[in-house]
Amino acid sequence: MTGSNRVLNRTILALLGLVGIALAVVIAALAVDPALLAGVDARLAGAVDAGRQAIGSIAFEPLMLWSIAAVSAFGIVIALGWMLTRGRGRTSTPVVVDGVELDSRVVQQVLQHELRAALDVVGVHATSYRARRRPVVRVRIDVRRGADLVRLMAAVDTAVAALDRTLGTDLPILVHIATGFRTALSREHRAA
Repeated sequence: MTGSNRVLNRTILALLGLVGIALAVVIAALAVDPALLAGVDARLAGAVDAGRQAIGSIAFEPLMLWSIAAVSAFGIVIALGWMLTRGRGRTSTPVVVDGVELDSRVVQQVLQHELRAALDVVGVHATSYRARRRPVVRVRIDVRRGADLVRLMAAVDTAVAALDRTLGTDLPILVHIATGFRTALSREHRAA
């Protein structure tokens, strides 16, 4: 998934789907049994009558109705496809060593341990994915502004080599170096 918020995307889709289903059920119930309007409050019935008159004044031809139905069905299929394809590939176990599944937090802890001497590093975060049935680890390294990137990349290369030695396997790793508001407000590292 991209950088968009997964929970927000699915919540919006679920709400839109529920509203659409509720609207379809109400319209179908009113089309099947117009007597259902008898139990509706007078104000609501007046609004429904005004809506019926407005809709009744439009000449719906069969081709127009089928076009609206086709566009609606296409929209529903696209929305369902979009919702069902989000978030695939993420896993918590990037590597299996001698039959033991290691969590992505192990990778994170090893890299944090190896990068503890780098003064510009504020934080290390690791998430793992499966891409083409192979584990891939995405590591985000938060650094201070103005960090020496050459020295930082040398430290990261050393840390990744130590991780590979620790795990006993070469793990594909994508390193993302980030800086921002959080790193600007973090406290200074001091040497004792």
